Amino acid sequence: MEKIEYIGEVLPDGHLSLPEDVIKQLRLKAHSKLHVQVQLKNRAKRDLSRFCGQWEGDDAEEIVKDIYQSRAKNIRSEKIKL
Repeated sequence: MEKIEYIGEVLPDGHLSLPEDVIKQLRLKAHSKLHVQVQLKNRAKRDLSRFCGQWEGDDAEEIVKDIYQSRAKNIRSEKIKL
């Protein structure tokens, strides 16, 4: 499968742009089937909730923060001298 990467944009009607040179290179015709993978360009911070969604009103970043805080409070058996 031939693979081409390019920077596109979402058009006002919600469609994705497809450069003319890509259409020519892949010899695309109307209704050609494509495998599409979408990724935001230059995202400064990865938004964990984008991957994980939300649970019970908390976003994923808050849940992960709570997990790390509770882990710090736990006394593990390796730290206890018997």
